[in-house]
Amino acid sequence: SSDRNCSVNLRNFDNTLSNNSTWKQIGKAFAAYVNQTYTSTGQVVDAIGHSMGGLIIRGAIQGGYEGLAGFQSMMIEDAVTIATPHQGATLAAVCLSAQCRAMQSGSADLKWLATNGNPQSLIPTDWTVTGSSMDGVVSLSSAMGMTLDTAHKAQFAGLTHMGILSNDSANTRAGNAALYGNQ
Repeated sequence: SSDRNCSVNLRNFDNTLSNNSTWKQIGKAFAAYVNQTYTSTGQVVDAIGHSMGGLIIRGAIQGGYEGLAGFQSMMIEDAVTIATPHQGATLAAVCLSAQCRAMQSGSADLKWLATNGNPQSLIPTDWTVTGSSMDGVVSLSSAMGMTLDTAHKAQFAGLTHMGILSNDSANTRAGNAALYGNQ
């Protein structure tokens, strides 16, 4: 397989984005990018997101599914979230930015995500979540916080929030989930 366009400036799809934009705002731009670049030409994509990146993917899919203003529908076959704060980030409470507030447990945006524990794109989306018991930023329960069966949840021990990204087992699990689904 050949990955293309993995580094995209989403400001090309929403020039109001800033370093303080919430994951939901960024999700709208991500949905526009995927829709205009891939879905509109019939191409199916896989998506992998770490931390807030997982919320961006999940929110983009859910917003498109619900037909919310500013969200475009996408065709995402496999979605993998790595150390994503589905139920809130531990350290978000001590950060005052809008980005952090949107990741606080109980925030309006996270409550919105919780209304659909397994959002689907225009085609069935196979979700996998991963997390670590040693993550000091996103608790394991928050990282596992989607309505999925155990085959779609991978738990790792002894990995930090950033350390999970360089762990061979975690990378293999995420890659296999994106390539083959239901791993």
